[in-house]
Amino acid sequence: MINSKLFIVLLFAVFFCACSRPQSDTASTEAIKSYDGIEKLAWLAGKWERTSSVDFSSEKWEKKNDSVFYGVGITIEGKDTVAFETMTIEEKSRKLYYIPVVKDQNGGKPVEFALTSSNENEWIFENPKHDFPTKIMYKKINNDSLFAEISAVREGKNVTVPFPFSRRK
Repeated sequence: MINSKLFIVLLFAVFFCACSRPQSDTASTEAIKSYDGIEKLAWLAGKWERTSSVDFSSEKWEKKNDSVFYGVGITIEGKDTVAFETMTIEEKSRKLYYIPVVKDQNGGKPVEFALTSSNENEWIFENPKHDFPTKIMYKKINNDSLFAEISAVREGKNVTVPFPFSRRK
């Protein structure tokens, strides 16, 4: 009889421990981070190109991890590379940042542009302390077309450089 009572007590203890376990699993699930902002840019992954009468530009974007997109951009005039940059779009503390690094600018150091405005198809990143650009905009036209623009106010005039890109497979 003692063995059956002991068995029932042990069985109850095991059952009690098993039932209380999901609470700790729930706590650890809540610690899993969600990156909703970066997910809205999933369409950006791939290679984008723009050709004008003066130059050729290309950007290639890939999702590096749950919170970072990584890109490489190049602009060529004739046979000369006139611009080369690496870029990341990062989600930190539920905020998005566009961070370019250009070898011959800003001492080759990254410059952060914070997301200041967005909707379903447009993202505007700004850094009013940077000389040029102070504003970077990406606009999804459709799955195979995007419009990017860099701009700043210089000597009282708004200076913009447009980049209409098409997706390349």
